[in-house]
Amino acid sequence: MGIAFSFKMPLTRQLLLSLLTAYLNQEISAQEVYDRGLSIAFSDEYETVIQQDPLIKATLQALMDSNPQDPRQAPARSQLEYYQRCLAGQDEYLEKGKKKTEAGHLREGTSVQQQVRLFGQDFPKTKFSILLRAYVLFFALSSLFINFLSILQPNFISFGEGDFSRAERWGEASPYIFYSLVLLIPIKLSCRGILFYGIFPVLTLGMFYYWYVSFAPAMDLSLGPFFPAVMFLFGALPATLAWILLLICREENRKKGL
Repeated sequence: MGIAFSFKMPLTRQLLLSLLTAYLNQEISAQEVYDRGLSIAFSDEYETVIQQDPLIKATLQALMDSNPQDPRQAPARSQLEYYQRCLAGQDEYLEKGKKKTEAGHLREGTSVQQQVRLFGQDFPKTKFSILLRAYVLFFALSSLFINFLSILQPNFISFGEGDFSRAERWGEASPYIFYSLVLLIPIKLSCRGILFYGIFPVLTLGMFYYWYVSFAPAMDLSLGPFFPAVMFLFGALPATLAWILLLICREENRKKGL
């Protein structure tokens, strides 16, 4: 049995709470909630109210994003449940970009409990993940610098192997330069659409290669623990982190329908 809503009523949190609860309880369809959200947006008081109450604005936007004609924009149920709790006074609503002293940065539409999951939905936006990405970028830029230097000064790094031409150095350095350039592609682009399917195998091969060169030569030549430790920190570890961050971003996009 449907629930009737009259939008001649004042636009309040209680009105939106009733509408949102009915939608979450499947008492009205996505099309109905979209149409009613749209009707509210055309009401006389809409502009005034959303300026005064950011929660009403965010909730209405979420309702209008429930348009069944474009399901990719539909908000997650967890986000709607968060708005429901805020409208009911059971949770604190924090606008995008605001801080909460005890919880740190919170994204709009998520509760404190959801934020504590390190590898959960909000991992790509945490300070920790930003540091990991910076580590990967440092590795990529260092690799580019060393390989371009070896091309400009072919005998700068020779280890007593004789003279090298620039053409020979280009041949050796090209795979490393290509891999480093791939790492420099913004992660939000790397994990989207067809680009992901091109970048994923490159990062996978790079990860296995750097794990191999970190330990196999040291074992064959008995170089001791120092060499593999250095190669791990400046090879295997950042290559593995780049691979993991790509998969996490891909999973985020999958949840969002991108």
